[in-house]
Amino acid sequence: MASSNYMVWIGLAASSTIAGNLTLIGAASNVIINEASEKRGGGEGFGFLEFMKYGVPVTIINTAIYYAWLSYIHLPLGF
Repeated sequence: MASSNYMVWIGLAASSTIAGNLTLIGAASNVIINEASEKRGGGEGFGFLEFMKYGVPVTIINTAIYYAWLSYIHLPLGF
């Protein structure tokens, strides 16, 4: 069984990884890339709601995968 401290750190890493998937302002890199693409002639960047249209399903899928993984590694294996 994984220690509770280990589980907290893995949970924190998982949540910080998917934080930028939900909204445009969820991660500074999203804003930087969006502005850079506009400046380089890539047309108009993503709007907030347009980003969420793709971000919500990705975040739901990632959350389900992380939940399944954290539940799996938390199970006592009896070794």
